[in-house]
Amino acid sequence: MGLVHCQECKREISDRCEECVGCGAPKNIYLGNSSASQNEKSPALESEKESMSEDPEAPESNVIDSNRSVPESKLLVDQSDIELKEDYQASVENAKFDKNDPKYRAIKYTNVLMFVLLYILEIGQATIDGRSTASPIPVFITYWIARAIIRHYFNERTKFRNGSVVLKVAISIAIWITSFVVKFLVAFILLNVFL
Repeated sequence: MGLVHCQECKREISDRCEECVGCGAPKNIYLGNSSASQNEKSPALESEKESMSEDPEAPESNVIDSNRSVPESKLLVDQSDIELKEDYQASVENAKFDKNDPKYRAIKYTNVLMFVLLYILEIGQATIDGRSTASPIPVFITYWIARAIIRHYFNERTKFRNGSVVLKVAISIAIWITSFVVKFLVAFILLNVFL
């Protein structure tokens, strides 16, 4: 297995590809095995070689030498690699959230802790207002909003999903605080408009 230069786009590709990954030329075209014989040179390739050799400052590595072998370590991309990448991207786009994912555990504990803290704040506000019981409905609304945003963020952002526990907890708390503030402002605006 080695690298060859496509006769159409001059990109360096694997000789095992069915078509050029750069321009899509079929194997017989990018290898130069079409109706022209192997010994004949492409006019476009010849003119490119001449223009490069005329430029004295051009490095010699730009000139294509079909007889030179290229080490396998310089292999760019094989067609199967491209298919694997496309399959991975499709699976990430269609991935569903898994609440039992071990990477989500710190976020789950943070959500429970923030729910309890917010309910304690709600009880304190009910005591200040002189109510006998605190309503859990505002706490549940904030919980559902924050949890939905966190889960979406966890599913979409690999840096967040694979990040440290401190990062996950900090972002989760920030999302909780933002959700609480936005919910409070929306409720305040709606109450002022309609009452």
